[in-house]
Formats: sequence, structure tokens, C-alpha cells
Amino acid sequence: MARQSRNSQKPRRRFAKEFKSEALALADKVGVSEASEQLTVQRSQLYAWRSKAQLLQRQGEVEQKLVTDALRARSGDELERDHGKSRDSG
Repeated sequence: MARQSRNSQKPRRRFAKEFKSEALALADKVGVSEASEQLTVQRSQLYAWRSKAQLLQRQGEVEQKLVTDALRARSGDELERDHGKSRDSG
């Protein structure tokens, strides 16, 4: 079977972040198959968007934990430093 030349292929469709978010919300509500039919998007595309969204959410949670831990460590260092000063002055 001969491959199609690049010129005869459809150009890739690009979707805005808002569209992707709304598409995923619809997929959660009515199911991936129904959402893909309503939006004329491949099911595999919706699954890929969902996977990427979940990955980004997990990365955001990890980053938030790192920031929180860093702030707690910094606060602990400041408390130790302040406690040491009050001991010296008392």
C-alpha cells in the first residue's frame, strides 16, 4: 500500500486550551465516545488531552508541595535564629 504524500494530508487542527478544558469536562459528563462524536474529535485525542491534564495537575501538586516545604524550612530556620537571639539577649 502506497503512503500518501504530505501535500494530500489534512492540515493538523489546533485547539485552544479553553476548548480542550471544555471538551474534557464534556467527556467527564457524557463519556469520551459521546463527547468525541459531538465535538468531531478523535477519542484518542480526548484521552491524550486527559492524560496531559492529569500529568500537569500532578506536577503542579508536586511543585506546590516543594514550595510549601521550602517555606516551612525557611520559617523553621528563622524561628531557630530568632530563638537563639532571644537566648543571647536574655
